[in-house]
Amino acid sequence: PDTVVRRSVVGAVNKVAPPGHRQAAAALSAMAEDHCAEVRALALPLAAARAERGSEDFIRIALRCLKDSDKAVRKAACEALGKVCLPGDKVAAVELLRLCRSDNEDEHVRFEAHAAGSLIMDGA
Repeated sequence: PDTVVRRSVVGAVNKVAPPGHRQAAAALSAMAEDHCAEVRALALPLAAARAERGSEDFIRIALRCLKDSDKAVRKAACEALGKVCLPGDKVAAVELLRLCRSDNEDEHVRFEAHAAGSLIMDGA
């Protein structure tokens, strides 16, 4: 039941806060570090939609999520980094490349890591 409440909070913040809303970005970023993987995976893309491009705080959270035990969280973190990182962010690109090259990684996560890395390094 507690997870249902936290998922509902993420959904409510998403409905009332427009893209670029800083307080919503901060709240959703905090939810991206929740103990429940389902909440983390839900919060990451919504936080990315509200975070400022190049937000070091959000990028730090998303980079940590690339190492999450849940593949849905890792996939969401890849997508989020593609939206928030500035072009040429080598730290993020290296971490995304690590996922792309991992034989043990889920194919969907590898695909998203490649797409995000391309956006960051190529702008395409």
